[in-house]
Amino acid sequence: MVDINKIPTDETILSVSSHLEVMGNPTRLKIMYFLKEEELGVLELSELLNMSMPAISHHLRVLKDKMIVTRRQEGKNVYYRLEDPCLIQVLEVAKIHVEEHHR
Repeated sequence: MVDINKIPTDETILSVSSHLEVMGNPTRLKIMYFLKEEELGVLELSELLNMSMPAISHHLRVLKDKMIVTRRQEGKNVYYRLEDPCLIQVLEVAKIHVEEHHR
């Protein structure tokens, strides 16, 4: 029988669902994979993804609002990073799962 105490609360389920929805966007997912490797600015991400800076800024704002990425300002430059070990682990596990089970 299922132990009901091991099931997250409705509030937690809604929060997880919201985070997964944000992370599930292909562009934001690519941004997260880049930021997992190193801290980058909007211009660098724009060049890597071949997208406009305003589009990249929009995606970064969504990720920042969910506290998925953090930012650091150095003069006029703003750098973003993904440093939460839990989120890095989620990205790696998802990648491994897809590579091993969905070829």
